[in-house]
Amino acid sequence: MSRNTLQEAKIAILLSVAAVERMLLHTNSSHSRPAAWCMLHIGCTLLVHVGATWLRVQGTRKEVALKSLIPAMALLPGALLLLALACLFMAPILHSMWTSWLWAMQLSSSTLVPVAAAAALSEFPAAAAQRMLINIRPYGPEETAAAFQAFLSLLATWMGALPMPLDWGKDWQEWPIGCSAGGAYGNILGLTVIVCYAVVMHSSRNPCKHNSS
Repeated sequence: MSRNTLQEAKIAILLSVAAVERMLLHTNSSHSRPAAWCMLHIGCTLLVHVGATWLRVQGTRKEVALKSLIPAMALLPGALLLLALACLFMAPILHSMWTSWLWAMQLSSSTLVPVAAAAALSEFPAAAAQRMLINIRPYGPEETAAAFQAFLSLLATWMGALPMPLDWGKDWQEWPIGCSAGGAYGNILGLTVIVCYAVVMHSSRNPCKHNSS
């Protein structure tokens, strides 16, 4: 499988998972449904990124195995970091630890896991992660797509928290429903933009093939 084919397949699978999340989010307002689609997102995202990294990393079996686990190893530290940031913004995580933990794991799988997967393809993963998250200077299409998806998910999560202090009296204003929905929509939007950009760039680079067909 070529690099472009694998990248398009990975994005398509992630986009499908995000679409399923959206349907589950609106089918039932009980606590079991949000937990179900959060765990679905986390599991499928880890499976896709770890599998795609394993297929694309080159080296010995030990090097391939270690680098393939980088996306999975980024999930838990990313969730702890996001919980710490939520505490700084006065989020009531102590009143709902289970839902707060699910939110942090879901957002970590949409932000730091793609970044870690893109960094694992580099010769120096730590430098690649710093380039994407701190310097905001991604190199190549893989790092650009991961950084764009991560920052758009974070932005949408922040926007989802804006209605929480308002006195509308809606159920979806409770923590962390708005942030989880915002992160899911941001993930969907980011993946959609990435797919559209990849299609446009592929068409512009191969105009002769389309004209001949």
